[in-house]
Amino acid sequence: MKRLLWRWIAVALRRFAGRRRGEPQAQEGPGSEAPRLLVIRVDERLGNLILTAPLVSALRAAYPDARLGALVAEKKAAIWHRLADLDELLTFEKRWLFRAPRRLFRLLRQLRAQRFDVVIDASHAHAFSATHMLLAAACDAPMVVAHRRGPDCGIVTHAVPDPGGYEVARKLSLLAPLGIGASSARPLFPGGPRWPSGRQLDSNGRRTGAFHLLVHAGGRKRDHRFPLAHYALLLRRLQARFGPELLFEFLWGPGEESLAQELQRELGSGTLAPPTDVEQMAERLAHADGLLCGDTGPMHLAVAVGTPTCALFVRSDARRWGPSFEPHLALSPTPFAERCRMVSLWMEKRFRACYTHHDRRETDDRGSRPIAATPAPTP
Repeated sequence: MKRLLWRWIAVALRRFAGRRRGEPQAQEGPGSEAPRLLVIRVDERLGNLILTAPLVSALRAAYPDARLGALVAEKKAAIWHRLADLDELLTFEKRWLFRAPRRLFRLLRQLRAQRFDVVIDASHAHAFSATHMLLAAACDAPMVVAHRRGPDCGIVTHAVPDPGGYEVARKLSLLAPLGIGASSARPLFPGGPRWPSGRQLDSNGRRTGAFHLLVHAGGRKRDHRFPLAHYALLLRRLQARFGPELLFEFLWGPGEESLAQELQRELGSGTLAPPTDVEQMAERLAHADGLLCGDTGPMHLAVAVGTPTCALFVRSDARRWGPSFEPHLALSPTPFAERCRMVSLWMEKRFRACYTHHDRRETDDRGSRPIAATPAPTP
């Protein structure tokens, strides 16, 4: 019912909107105004925000003098201030339609008054979003870009086919109608470089101290979580393989503390991370040597701050949502024994990278085969 209502409002807006015609100018020139650009992404999930940020960064790089804005979920406005270089940040909440209709219509009037030249609907490529359609229609922009997802009520002027692959690359494909080629498909959480690495070095510049592995067993969708018993068994095997040089810390988000505590009890070792907000979690991830997790927000955040990440996917598409580039590994559902093998190979590679000038580059402390001879896992 709600979806039909959103669609009806969008159609009504389109019917009475005298859409302005014309293309935006590539850059500000003599006697011309800088183009006004708007990216719409009102999702509240942290991962989706991080995966959308490279689109905004690419727009800024291509149109440095443009008036660049974003329309985002009100609850995530603070994160967007960190993620992107924006001139304007507008906020929206779905509940306004029924609980605060005046706020909604005030926003719709504001969008019309802004006279944006280009509006990009950055919602998912695989699913129609009536909410994004409504907001795009309200802008009455001469150029509206979105993924091709069937009927769009005549609102979208440039429908982009879904290219497949990593989600960041899908988002960047929305820039094709503007003549902007795909830039780096790697998410970035600004501010990471200001954090110290946390790595311990001796007087000769050699790495000392234990390998600090963060483990996040939670996730918003319960059916997307790797089973807790499997986590415990996998961590025991890693502990047996790498010994005391491997230390675990159990990371958790809202409502997940008991899950982290249970895993700690099952393993009988490791430490429990303190409660964190997004900024604190990003800093904690930036200090760690690696993250083992499922398909969840902290996975995307770890990739964005540059922490090597191994993600265990259960139901979702690892090729789309997981990082497929070094030093990360996204594992699709496979038999448990195969997952253990791949995680172990990834860990050996991470140890090798951390202890390049350490004795571990020759052999492990139990005299098994040289770690350097271990083949790298295929992403």
